Amino acid sequence: MDGAQIQVFIDAAAHYFEMVSDFPAQISSPFLVEELHPHVRHYSGVIGISGAYKGHVVFSADAGMLGALLIGISEFQANVDDQAEELHLDLVGEIANTLAGNAREQLGAEFGVSPPLVACGTLGDIKVASGLRTYCVPIIWNEFRANLLVAILD
Repeated sequence: MDGAQIQVFIDAAAHYFEMVSDFPAQISSPFLVEELHPHVRHYSGVIGISGAYKGHVVFSADAGMLGALLIGISEFQANVDDQAEELHLDLVGEIANTLAGNAREQLGAEFGVSPPLVACGTLGDIKVASGLRTYCVPIIWNEFRANLLVAILD
C-alpha cells in the first residue's frame, strides 16, 4: 500500500463527514500499527477486500459519534434507546461500506469489496487479513474520535 492509496481512504472519510454533517472531520496523518485491537473502538464495521487487491478496511467508532451522526441524519429519536445498539451497528457498517465503495471508484473494479461485517466491543470472530501492513487513520469529528484501519496488498 502506498501513500496515494491511503490518500484515497482519507479523502473518502473527509467526503463522508462533509456530506452527512455541518462539521468537517479532522483527519490526522496515518501511522503504521502492529495490531488492530488497540485501535478498535466500541463499534466496528469491517469490509474484506478481494480481487486484484487483498486486505481489509475497518471503520471503528464509539457510541457518542454514531449517536450524533444518527441524530444528524434524522434516523435516531431519543425515545428508541432500546434500538440504539442495533442502529449503531447498522451505521458503522454503512460507513465502512461507503468508505470502501468510494475507494473502489478511485481504485477500479478490480478492488472487490465484501458486504460489511459489524462487531461491538472487539472484532470477535471476524477474521481480517493477517500479515499485512495496517495503517490507522485517526478521525475527529464534532469532538468524537474514530479510527479507520486500512490494510491493502496489491
